[in-house]
Amino acid sequence: MNLELSSYVGLWVGGTLAVMASLGLHWAVVDSVRRRRRKASLYRCEQCGRVYEDERNVPLSACPACGTLNETIQR
Repeated sequence: MNLELSSYVGLWVGGTLAVMASLGLHWAVVDSVRRRRRKASLYRCEQCGRVYEDERNVPLSACPACGTLNETIQR
């Protein structure tokens, strides 16, 4: 089986693109699963009493109404 140089280059480029596409698809699926699993933390403002959620994983979150930093509350 004799292949020309252009065939080898075409196979190499095509194979590289296929691997990159499959890695991109894998990353997109894994990322979407991680986003669904991550739950928003629930906060209650000690100053104004507002209850709000924050999706960031931080120990303190600023109240959107008054700006006071609050700790998470247990659900």
